[in-house]
Amino acid sequence: MLRTLFIIGALAIIALIAKKMMTPKPRVEQKPSPKPLKDMVRCETCGLHLPIDESIKKDGLYFCSIDHRDRYEDAQ
Repeated sequence: MLRTLFIIGALAIIALIAKKMMTPKPRVEQKPSPKPLKDMVRCETCGLHLPIDESIKKDGLYFCSIDHRDRYEDAQ
């Protein structure tokens, strides 16, 4: 009787292990690719780096705000 229970238990464990090995692992979803990097420029007044399309350009120089552009012009 005890021997039969042991064999049934062993077979159950083997069946569980086999089932786990046969089950396919879930696929890991790929993260969406990051947005393309934009060209960055440096504000001549404060040194802040910002995307070129968000900057203010004056005479080939870039600024982060109108205030900084005006400060730079006043200092010249």
